[in-house]
Amino acid sequence: HSQGDLTTASSQTPLAKLTSYDLEYLAPDLFKLLENSAFDIDIIYDLMRERLATGEQPQEIACRWLKNHEARWREWIPDPTLCIRGFG
Repeated sequence: HSQGDLTTASSQTPLAKLTSYDLEYLAPDLFKLLENSAFDIDIIYDLMRERLATGEQPQEIACRWLKNHEARWREWIPDPTLCIRGFG
């Protein structure tokens, strides 16, 4: 971008979007996890730079990030003792 390249990523870049109009009711724990999770753009850029620098697979980089940042993602996990409407 800083060099004037405003093109999008290559067609080989996997891009996923999780969506369901009733996800909150079908999978309340997953919904809460997704709702609580947050990645700022700097983290995403760091992970992308790491991929370019190392050539590692995205799964390897993601796994290492998870292992090194447990305190951050641990707070995203819903409290299993809370009752979810319609589930207890």
